[in-house]
Amino acid sequence: MSTMKNSPTSQLRPNQQRRQLKRRIRRVPISKPRATPTTTPTIASQRHMESQEIIVSASSPLPPDYKFLPKGNHYMTCTCRRRTLRARQAFYVVVNDEKKRIGIRVPARIYEAARKSEHLTRGSRQRKVIYYDRKLEERFTEAIRDKFPQIPPDELLLIKQHATRKRSGRVGRTQTIEIAERAHLATQAHIRHTKTEYDELLKRGIDRETARVITSQKVYNILKQWTERPEEGNYEDSA
Repeated sequence: MSTMKNSPTSQLRPNQQRRQLKRRIRRVPISKPRATPTTTPTIASQRHMESQEIIVSASSPLPPDYKFLPKGNHYMTCTCRRRTLRARQAFYVVVNDEKKRIGIRVPARIYEAARKSEHLTRGSRQRKVIYYDRKLEERFTEAIRDKFPQIPPDELLLIKQHATRKRSGRVGRTQTIEIAERAHLATQAHIRHTKTEYDELLKRGIDRETARVITSQKVYNILKQWTERPEEGNYEDSA
C-alpha cells in the first residue's frame, strides 16, 4: 500500500491519471506487418540470371542433356531462355568464328517442353500477329489520310507497305514516337527517295544532310499539294 501511495500516479487526480495512461498507450510501438514476398524479379536476381549466360563457340562440345536451338524462332528462343534461367541452369549462347550469334544451348527437357508449347500456341499466336499487323496498317493509313487528304491512293499504298514492313526497322513499326509523326516522316521519306534526286546525290558522294537540304524545297512542294490546308502546313524537312 505504501508503494501505491508514494507512486507518482497515485498522487494525481483521476483526470490526470487517465491522460497519463493514454500517453503511455500512444508510446507503445506497433509492429508493422511483414511485407508479402512478390514474384517480381529484383535487380540482384536479374544480374544473377545474366551471370548464368555463357558464350561458347560452335565447335565446343555440347554439354550432357543439352540441345542446340538455331537462331530464328523468336518464341522458342525467348521461352527456352526464360525457363532455363528461371531454373537456375546454365544458358549457353553459341557464336561462330565471326563472333556472331547462331543459336543457344538449353537443357533437353526445357527444349522439349518449349517445343510442345510452341506447337500448341502456334495458331493463336499467328492470329494475334495478323490482327496486330492489320490494325497497324489501318491506323497508319488513317494517320496519313488525316495529315495529307489529297495524297493519291497509289502513293498511299506504297508508303503504307514500305513503312510497315515487318522486321524492316522502318519508321512505321517503331513504338517510340506517335503514329501521326510516323506517318509524316514516312511520307517525307517516300517523296525524297522517289520524287527527288536525293538518291542520285548520295551516289555522287554528297552527304545525307546536304542532300536533304538540296531536295527539301521539292519535298515541301509535294507535301503542300497533298494537303487541303497549305496555309496551316508549315512543313519542315525534319526526317
